[in-house]
Amino acid sequence: MEKLVFNEEIRENLLASVKWVNFLSIVCAVMAAMMAMAGVSFFMLPTIDGVPGYAIGIIYVLLPLLYVYPVKKMFDYVRNTRNALNCDLQDSLDESFRNMHSILRYWGILTIVMLVLYAVLIVVAICGVVFASIFLAQ
Repeated sequence: MEKLVFNEEIRENLLASVKWVNFLSIVCAVMAAMMAMAGVSFFMLPTIDGVPGYAIGIIYVLLPLLYVYPVKKMFDYVRNTRNALNCDLQDSLDESFRNMHSILRYWGILTIVMLVLYAVLIVVAICGVVFASIFLAQ
């Protein structure tokens, strides 16, 4: 079996990934902050189509909390990868890959949860239509 080789191409790709992950982490943090500010502004609104403004506000204030963990891990990935590449530190590189694994696992689990939620909502909607058509037909 051949040993892994950490060559210049891998170093360049990691540096490129650091730039993109840094950009995405900043965008995610800004979007989460904007969402939270929008949520606070919803608290001041009256009822919208029968839904109180504070109910929408609570959702918009809580939703950005989903971004806290991955954004922190993204910033950690950037810091550790830069540190590893600049100082040739294996421990920092190991930690950066642990951070990347955590980010991908988090988004994977969240995606599965959302897909299951969508599936349940579709089944509930279909059942609602079926039951409504049965009761309206009588």
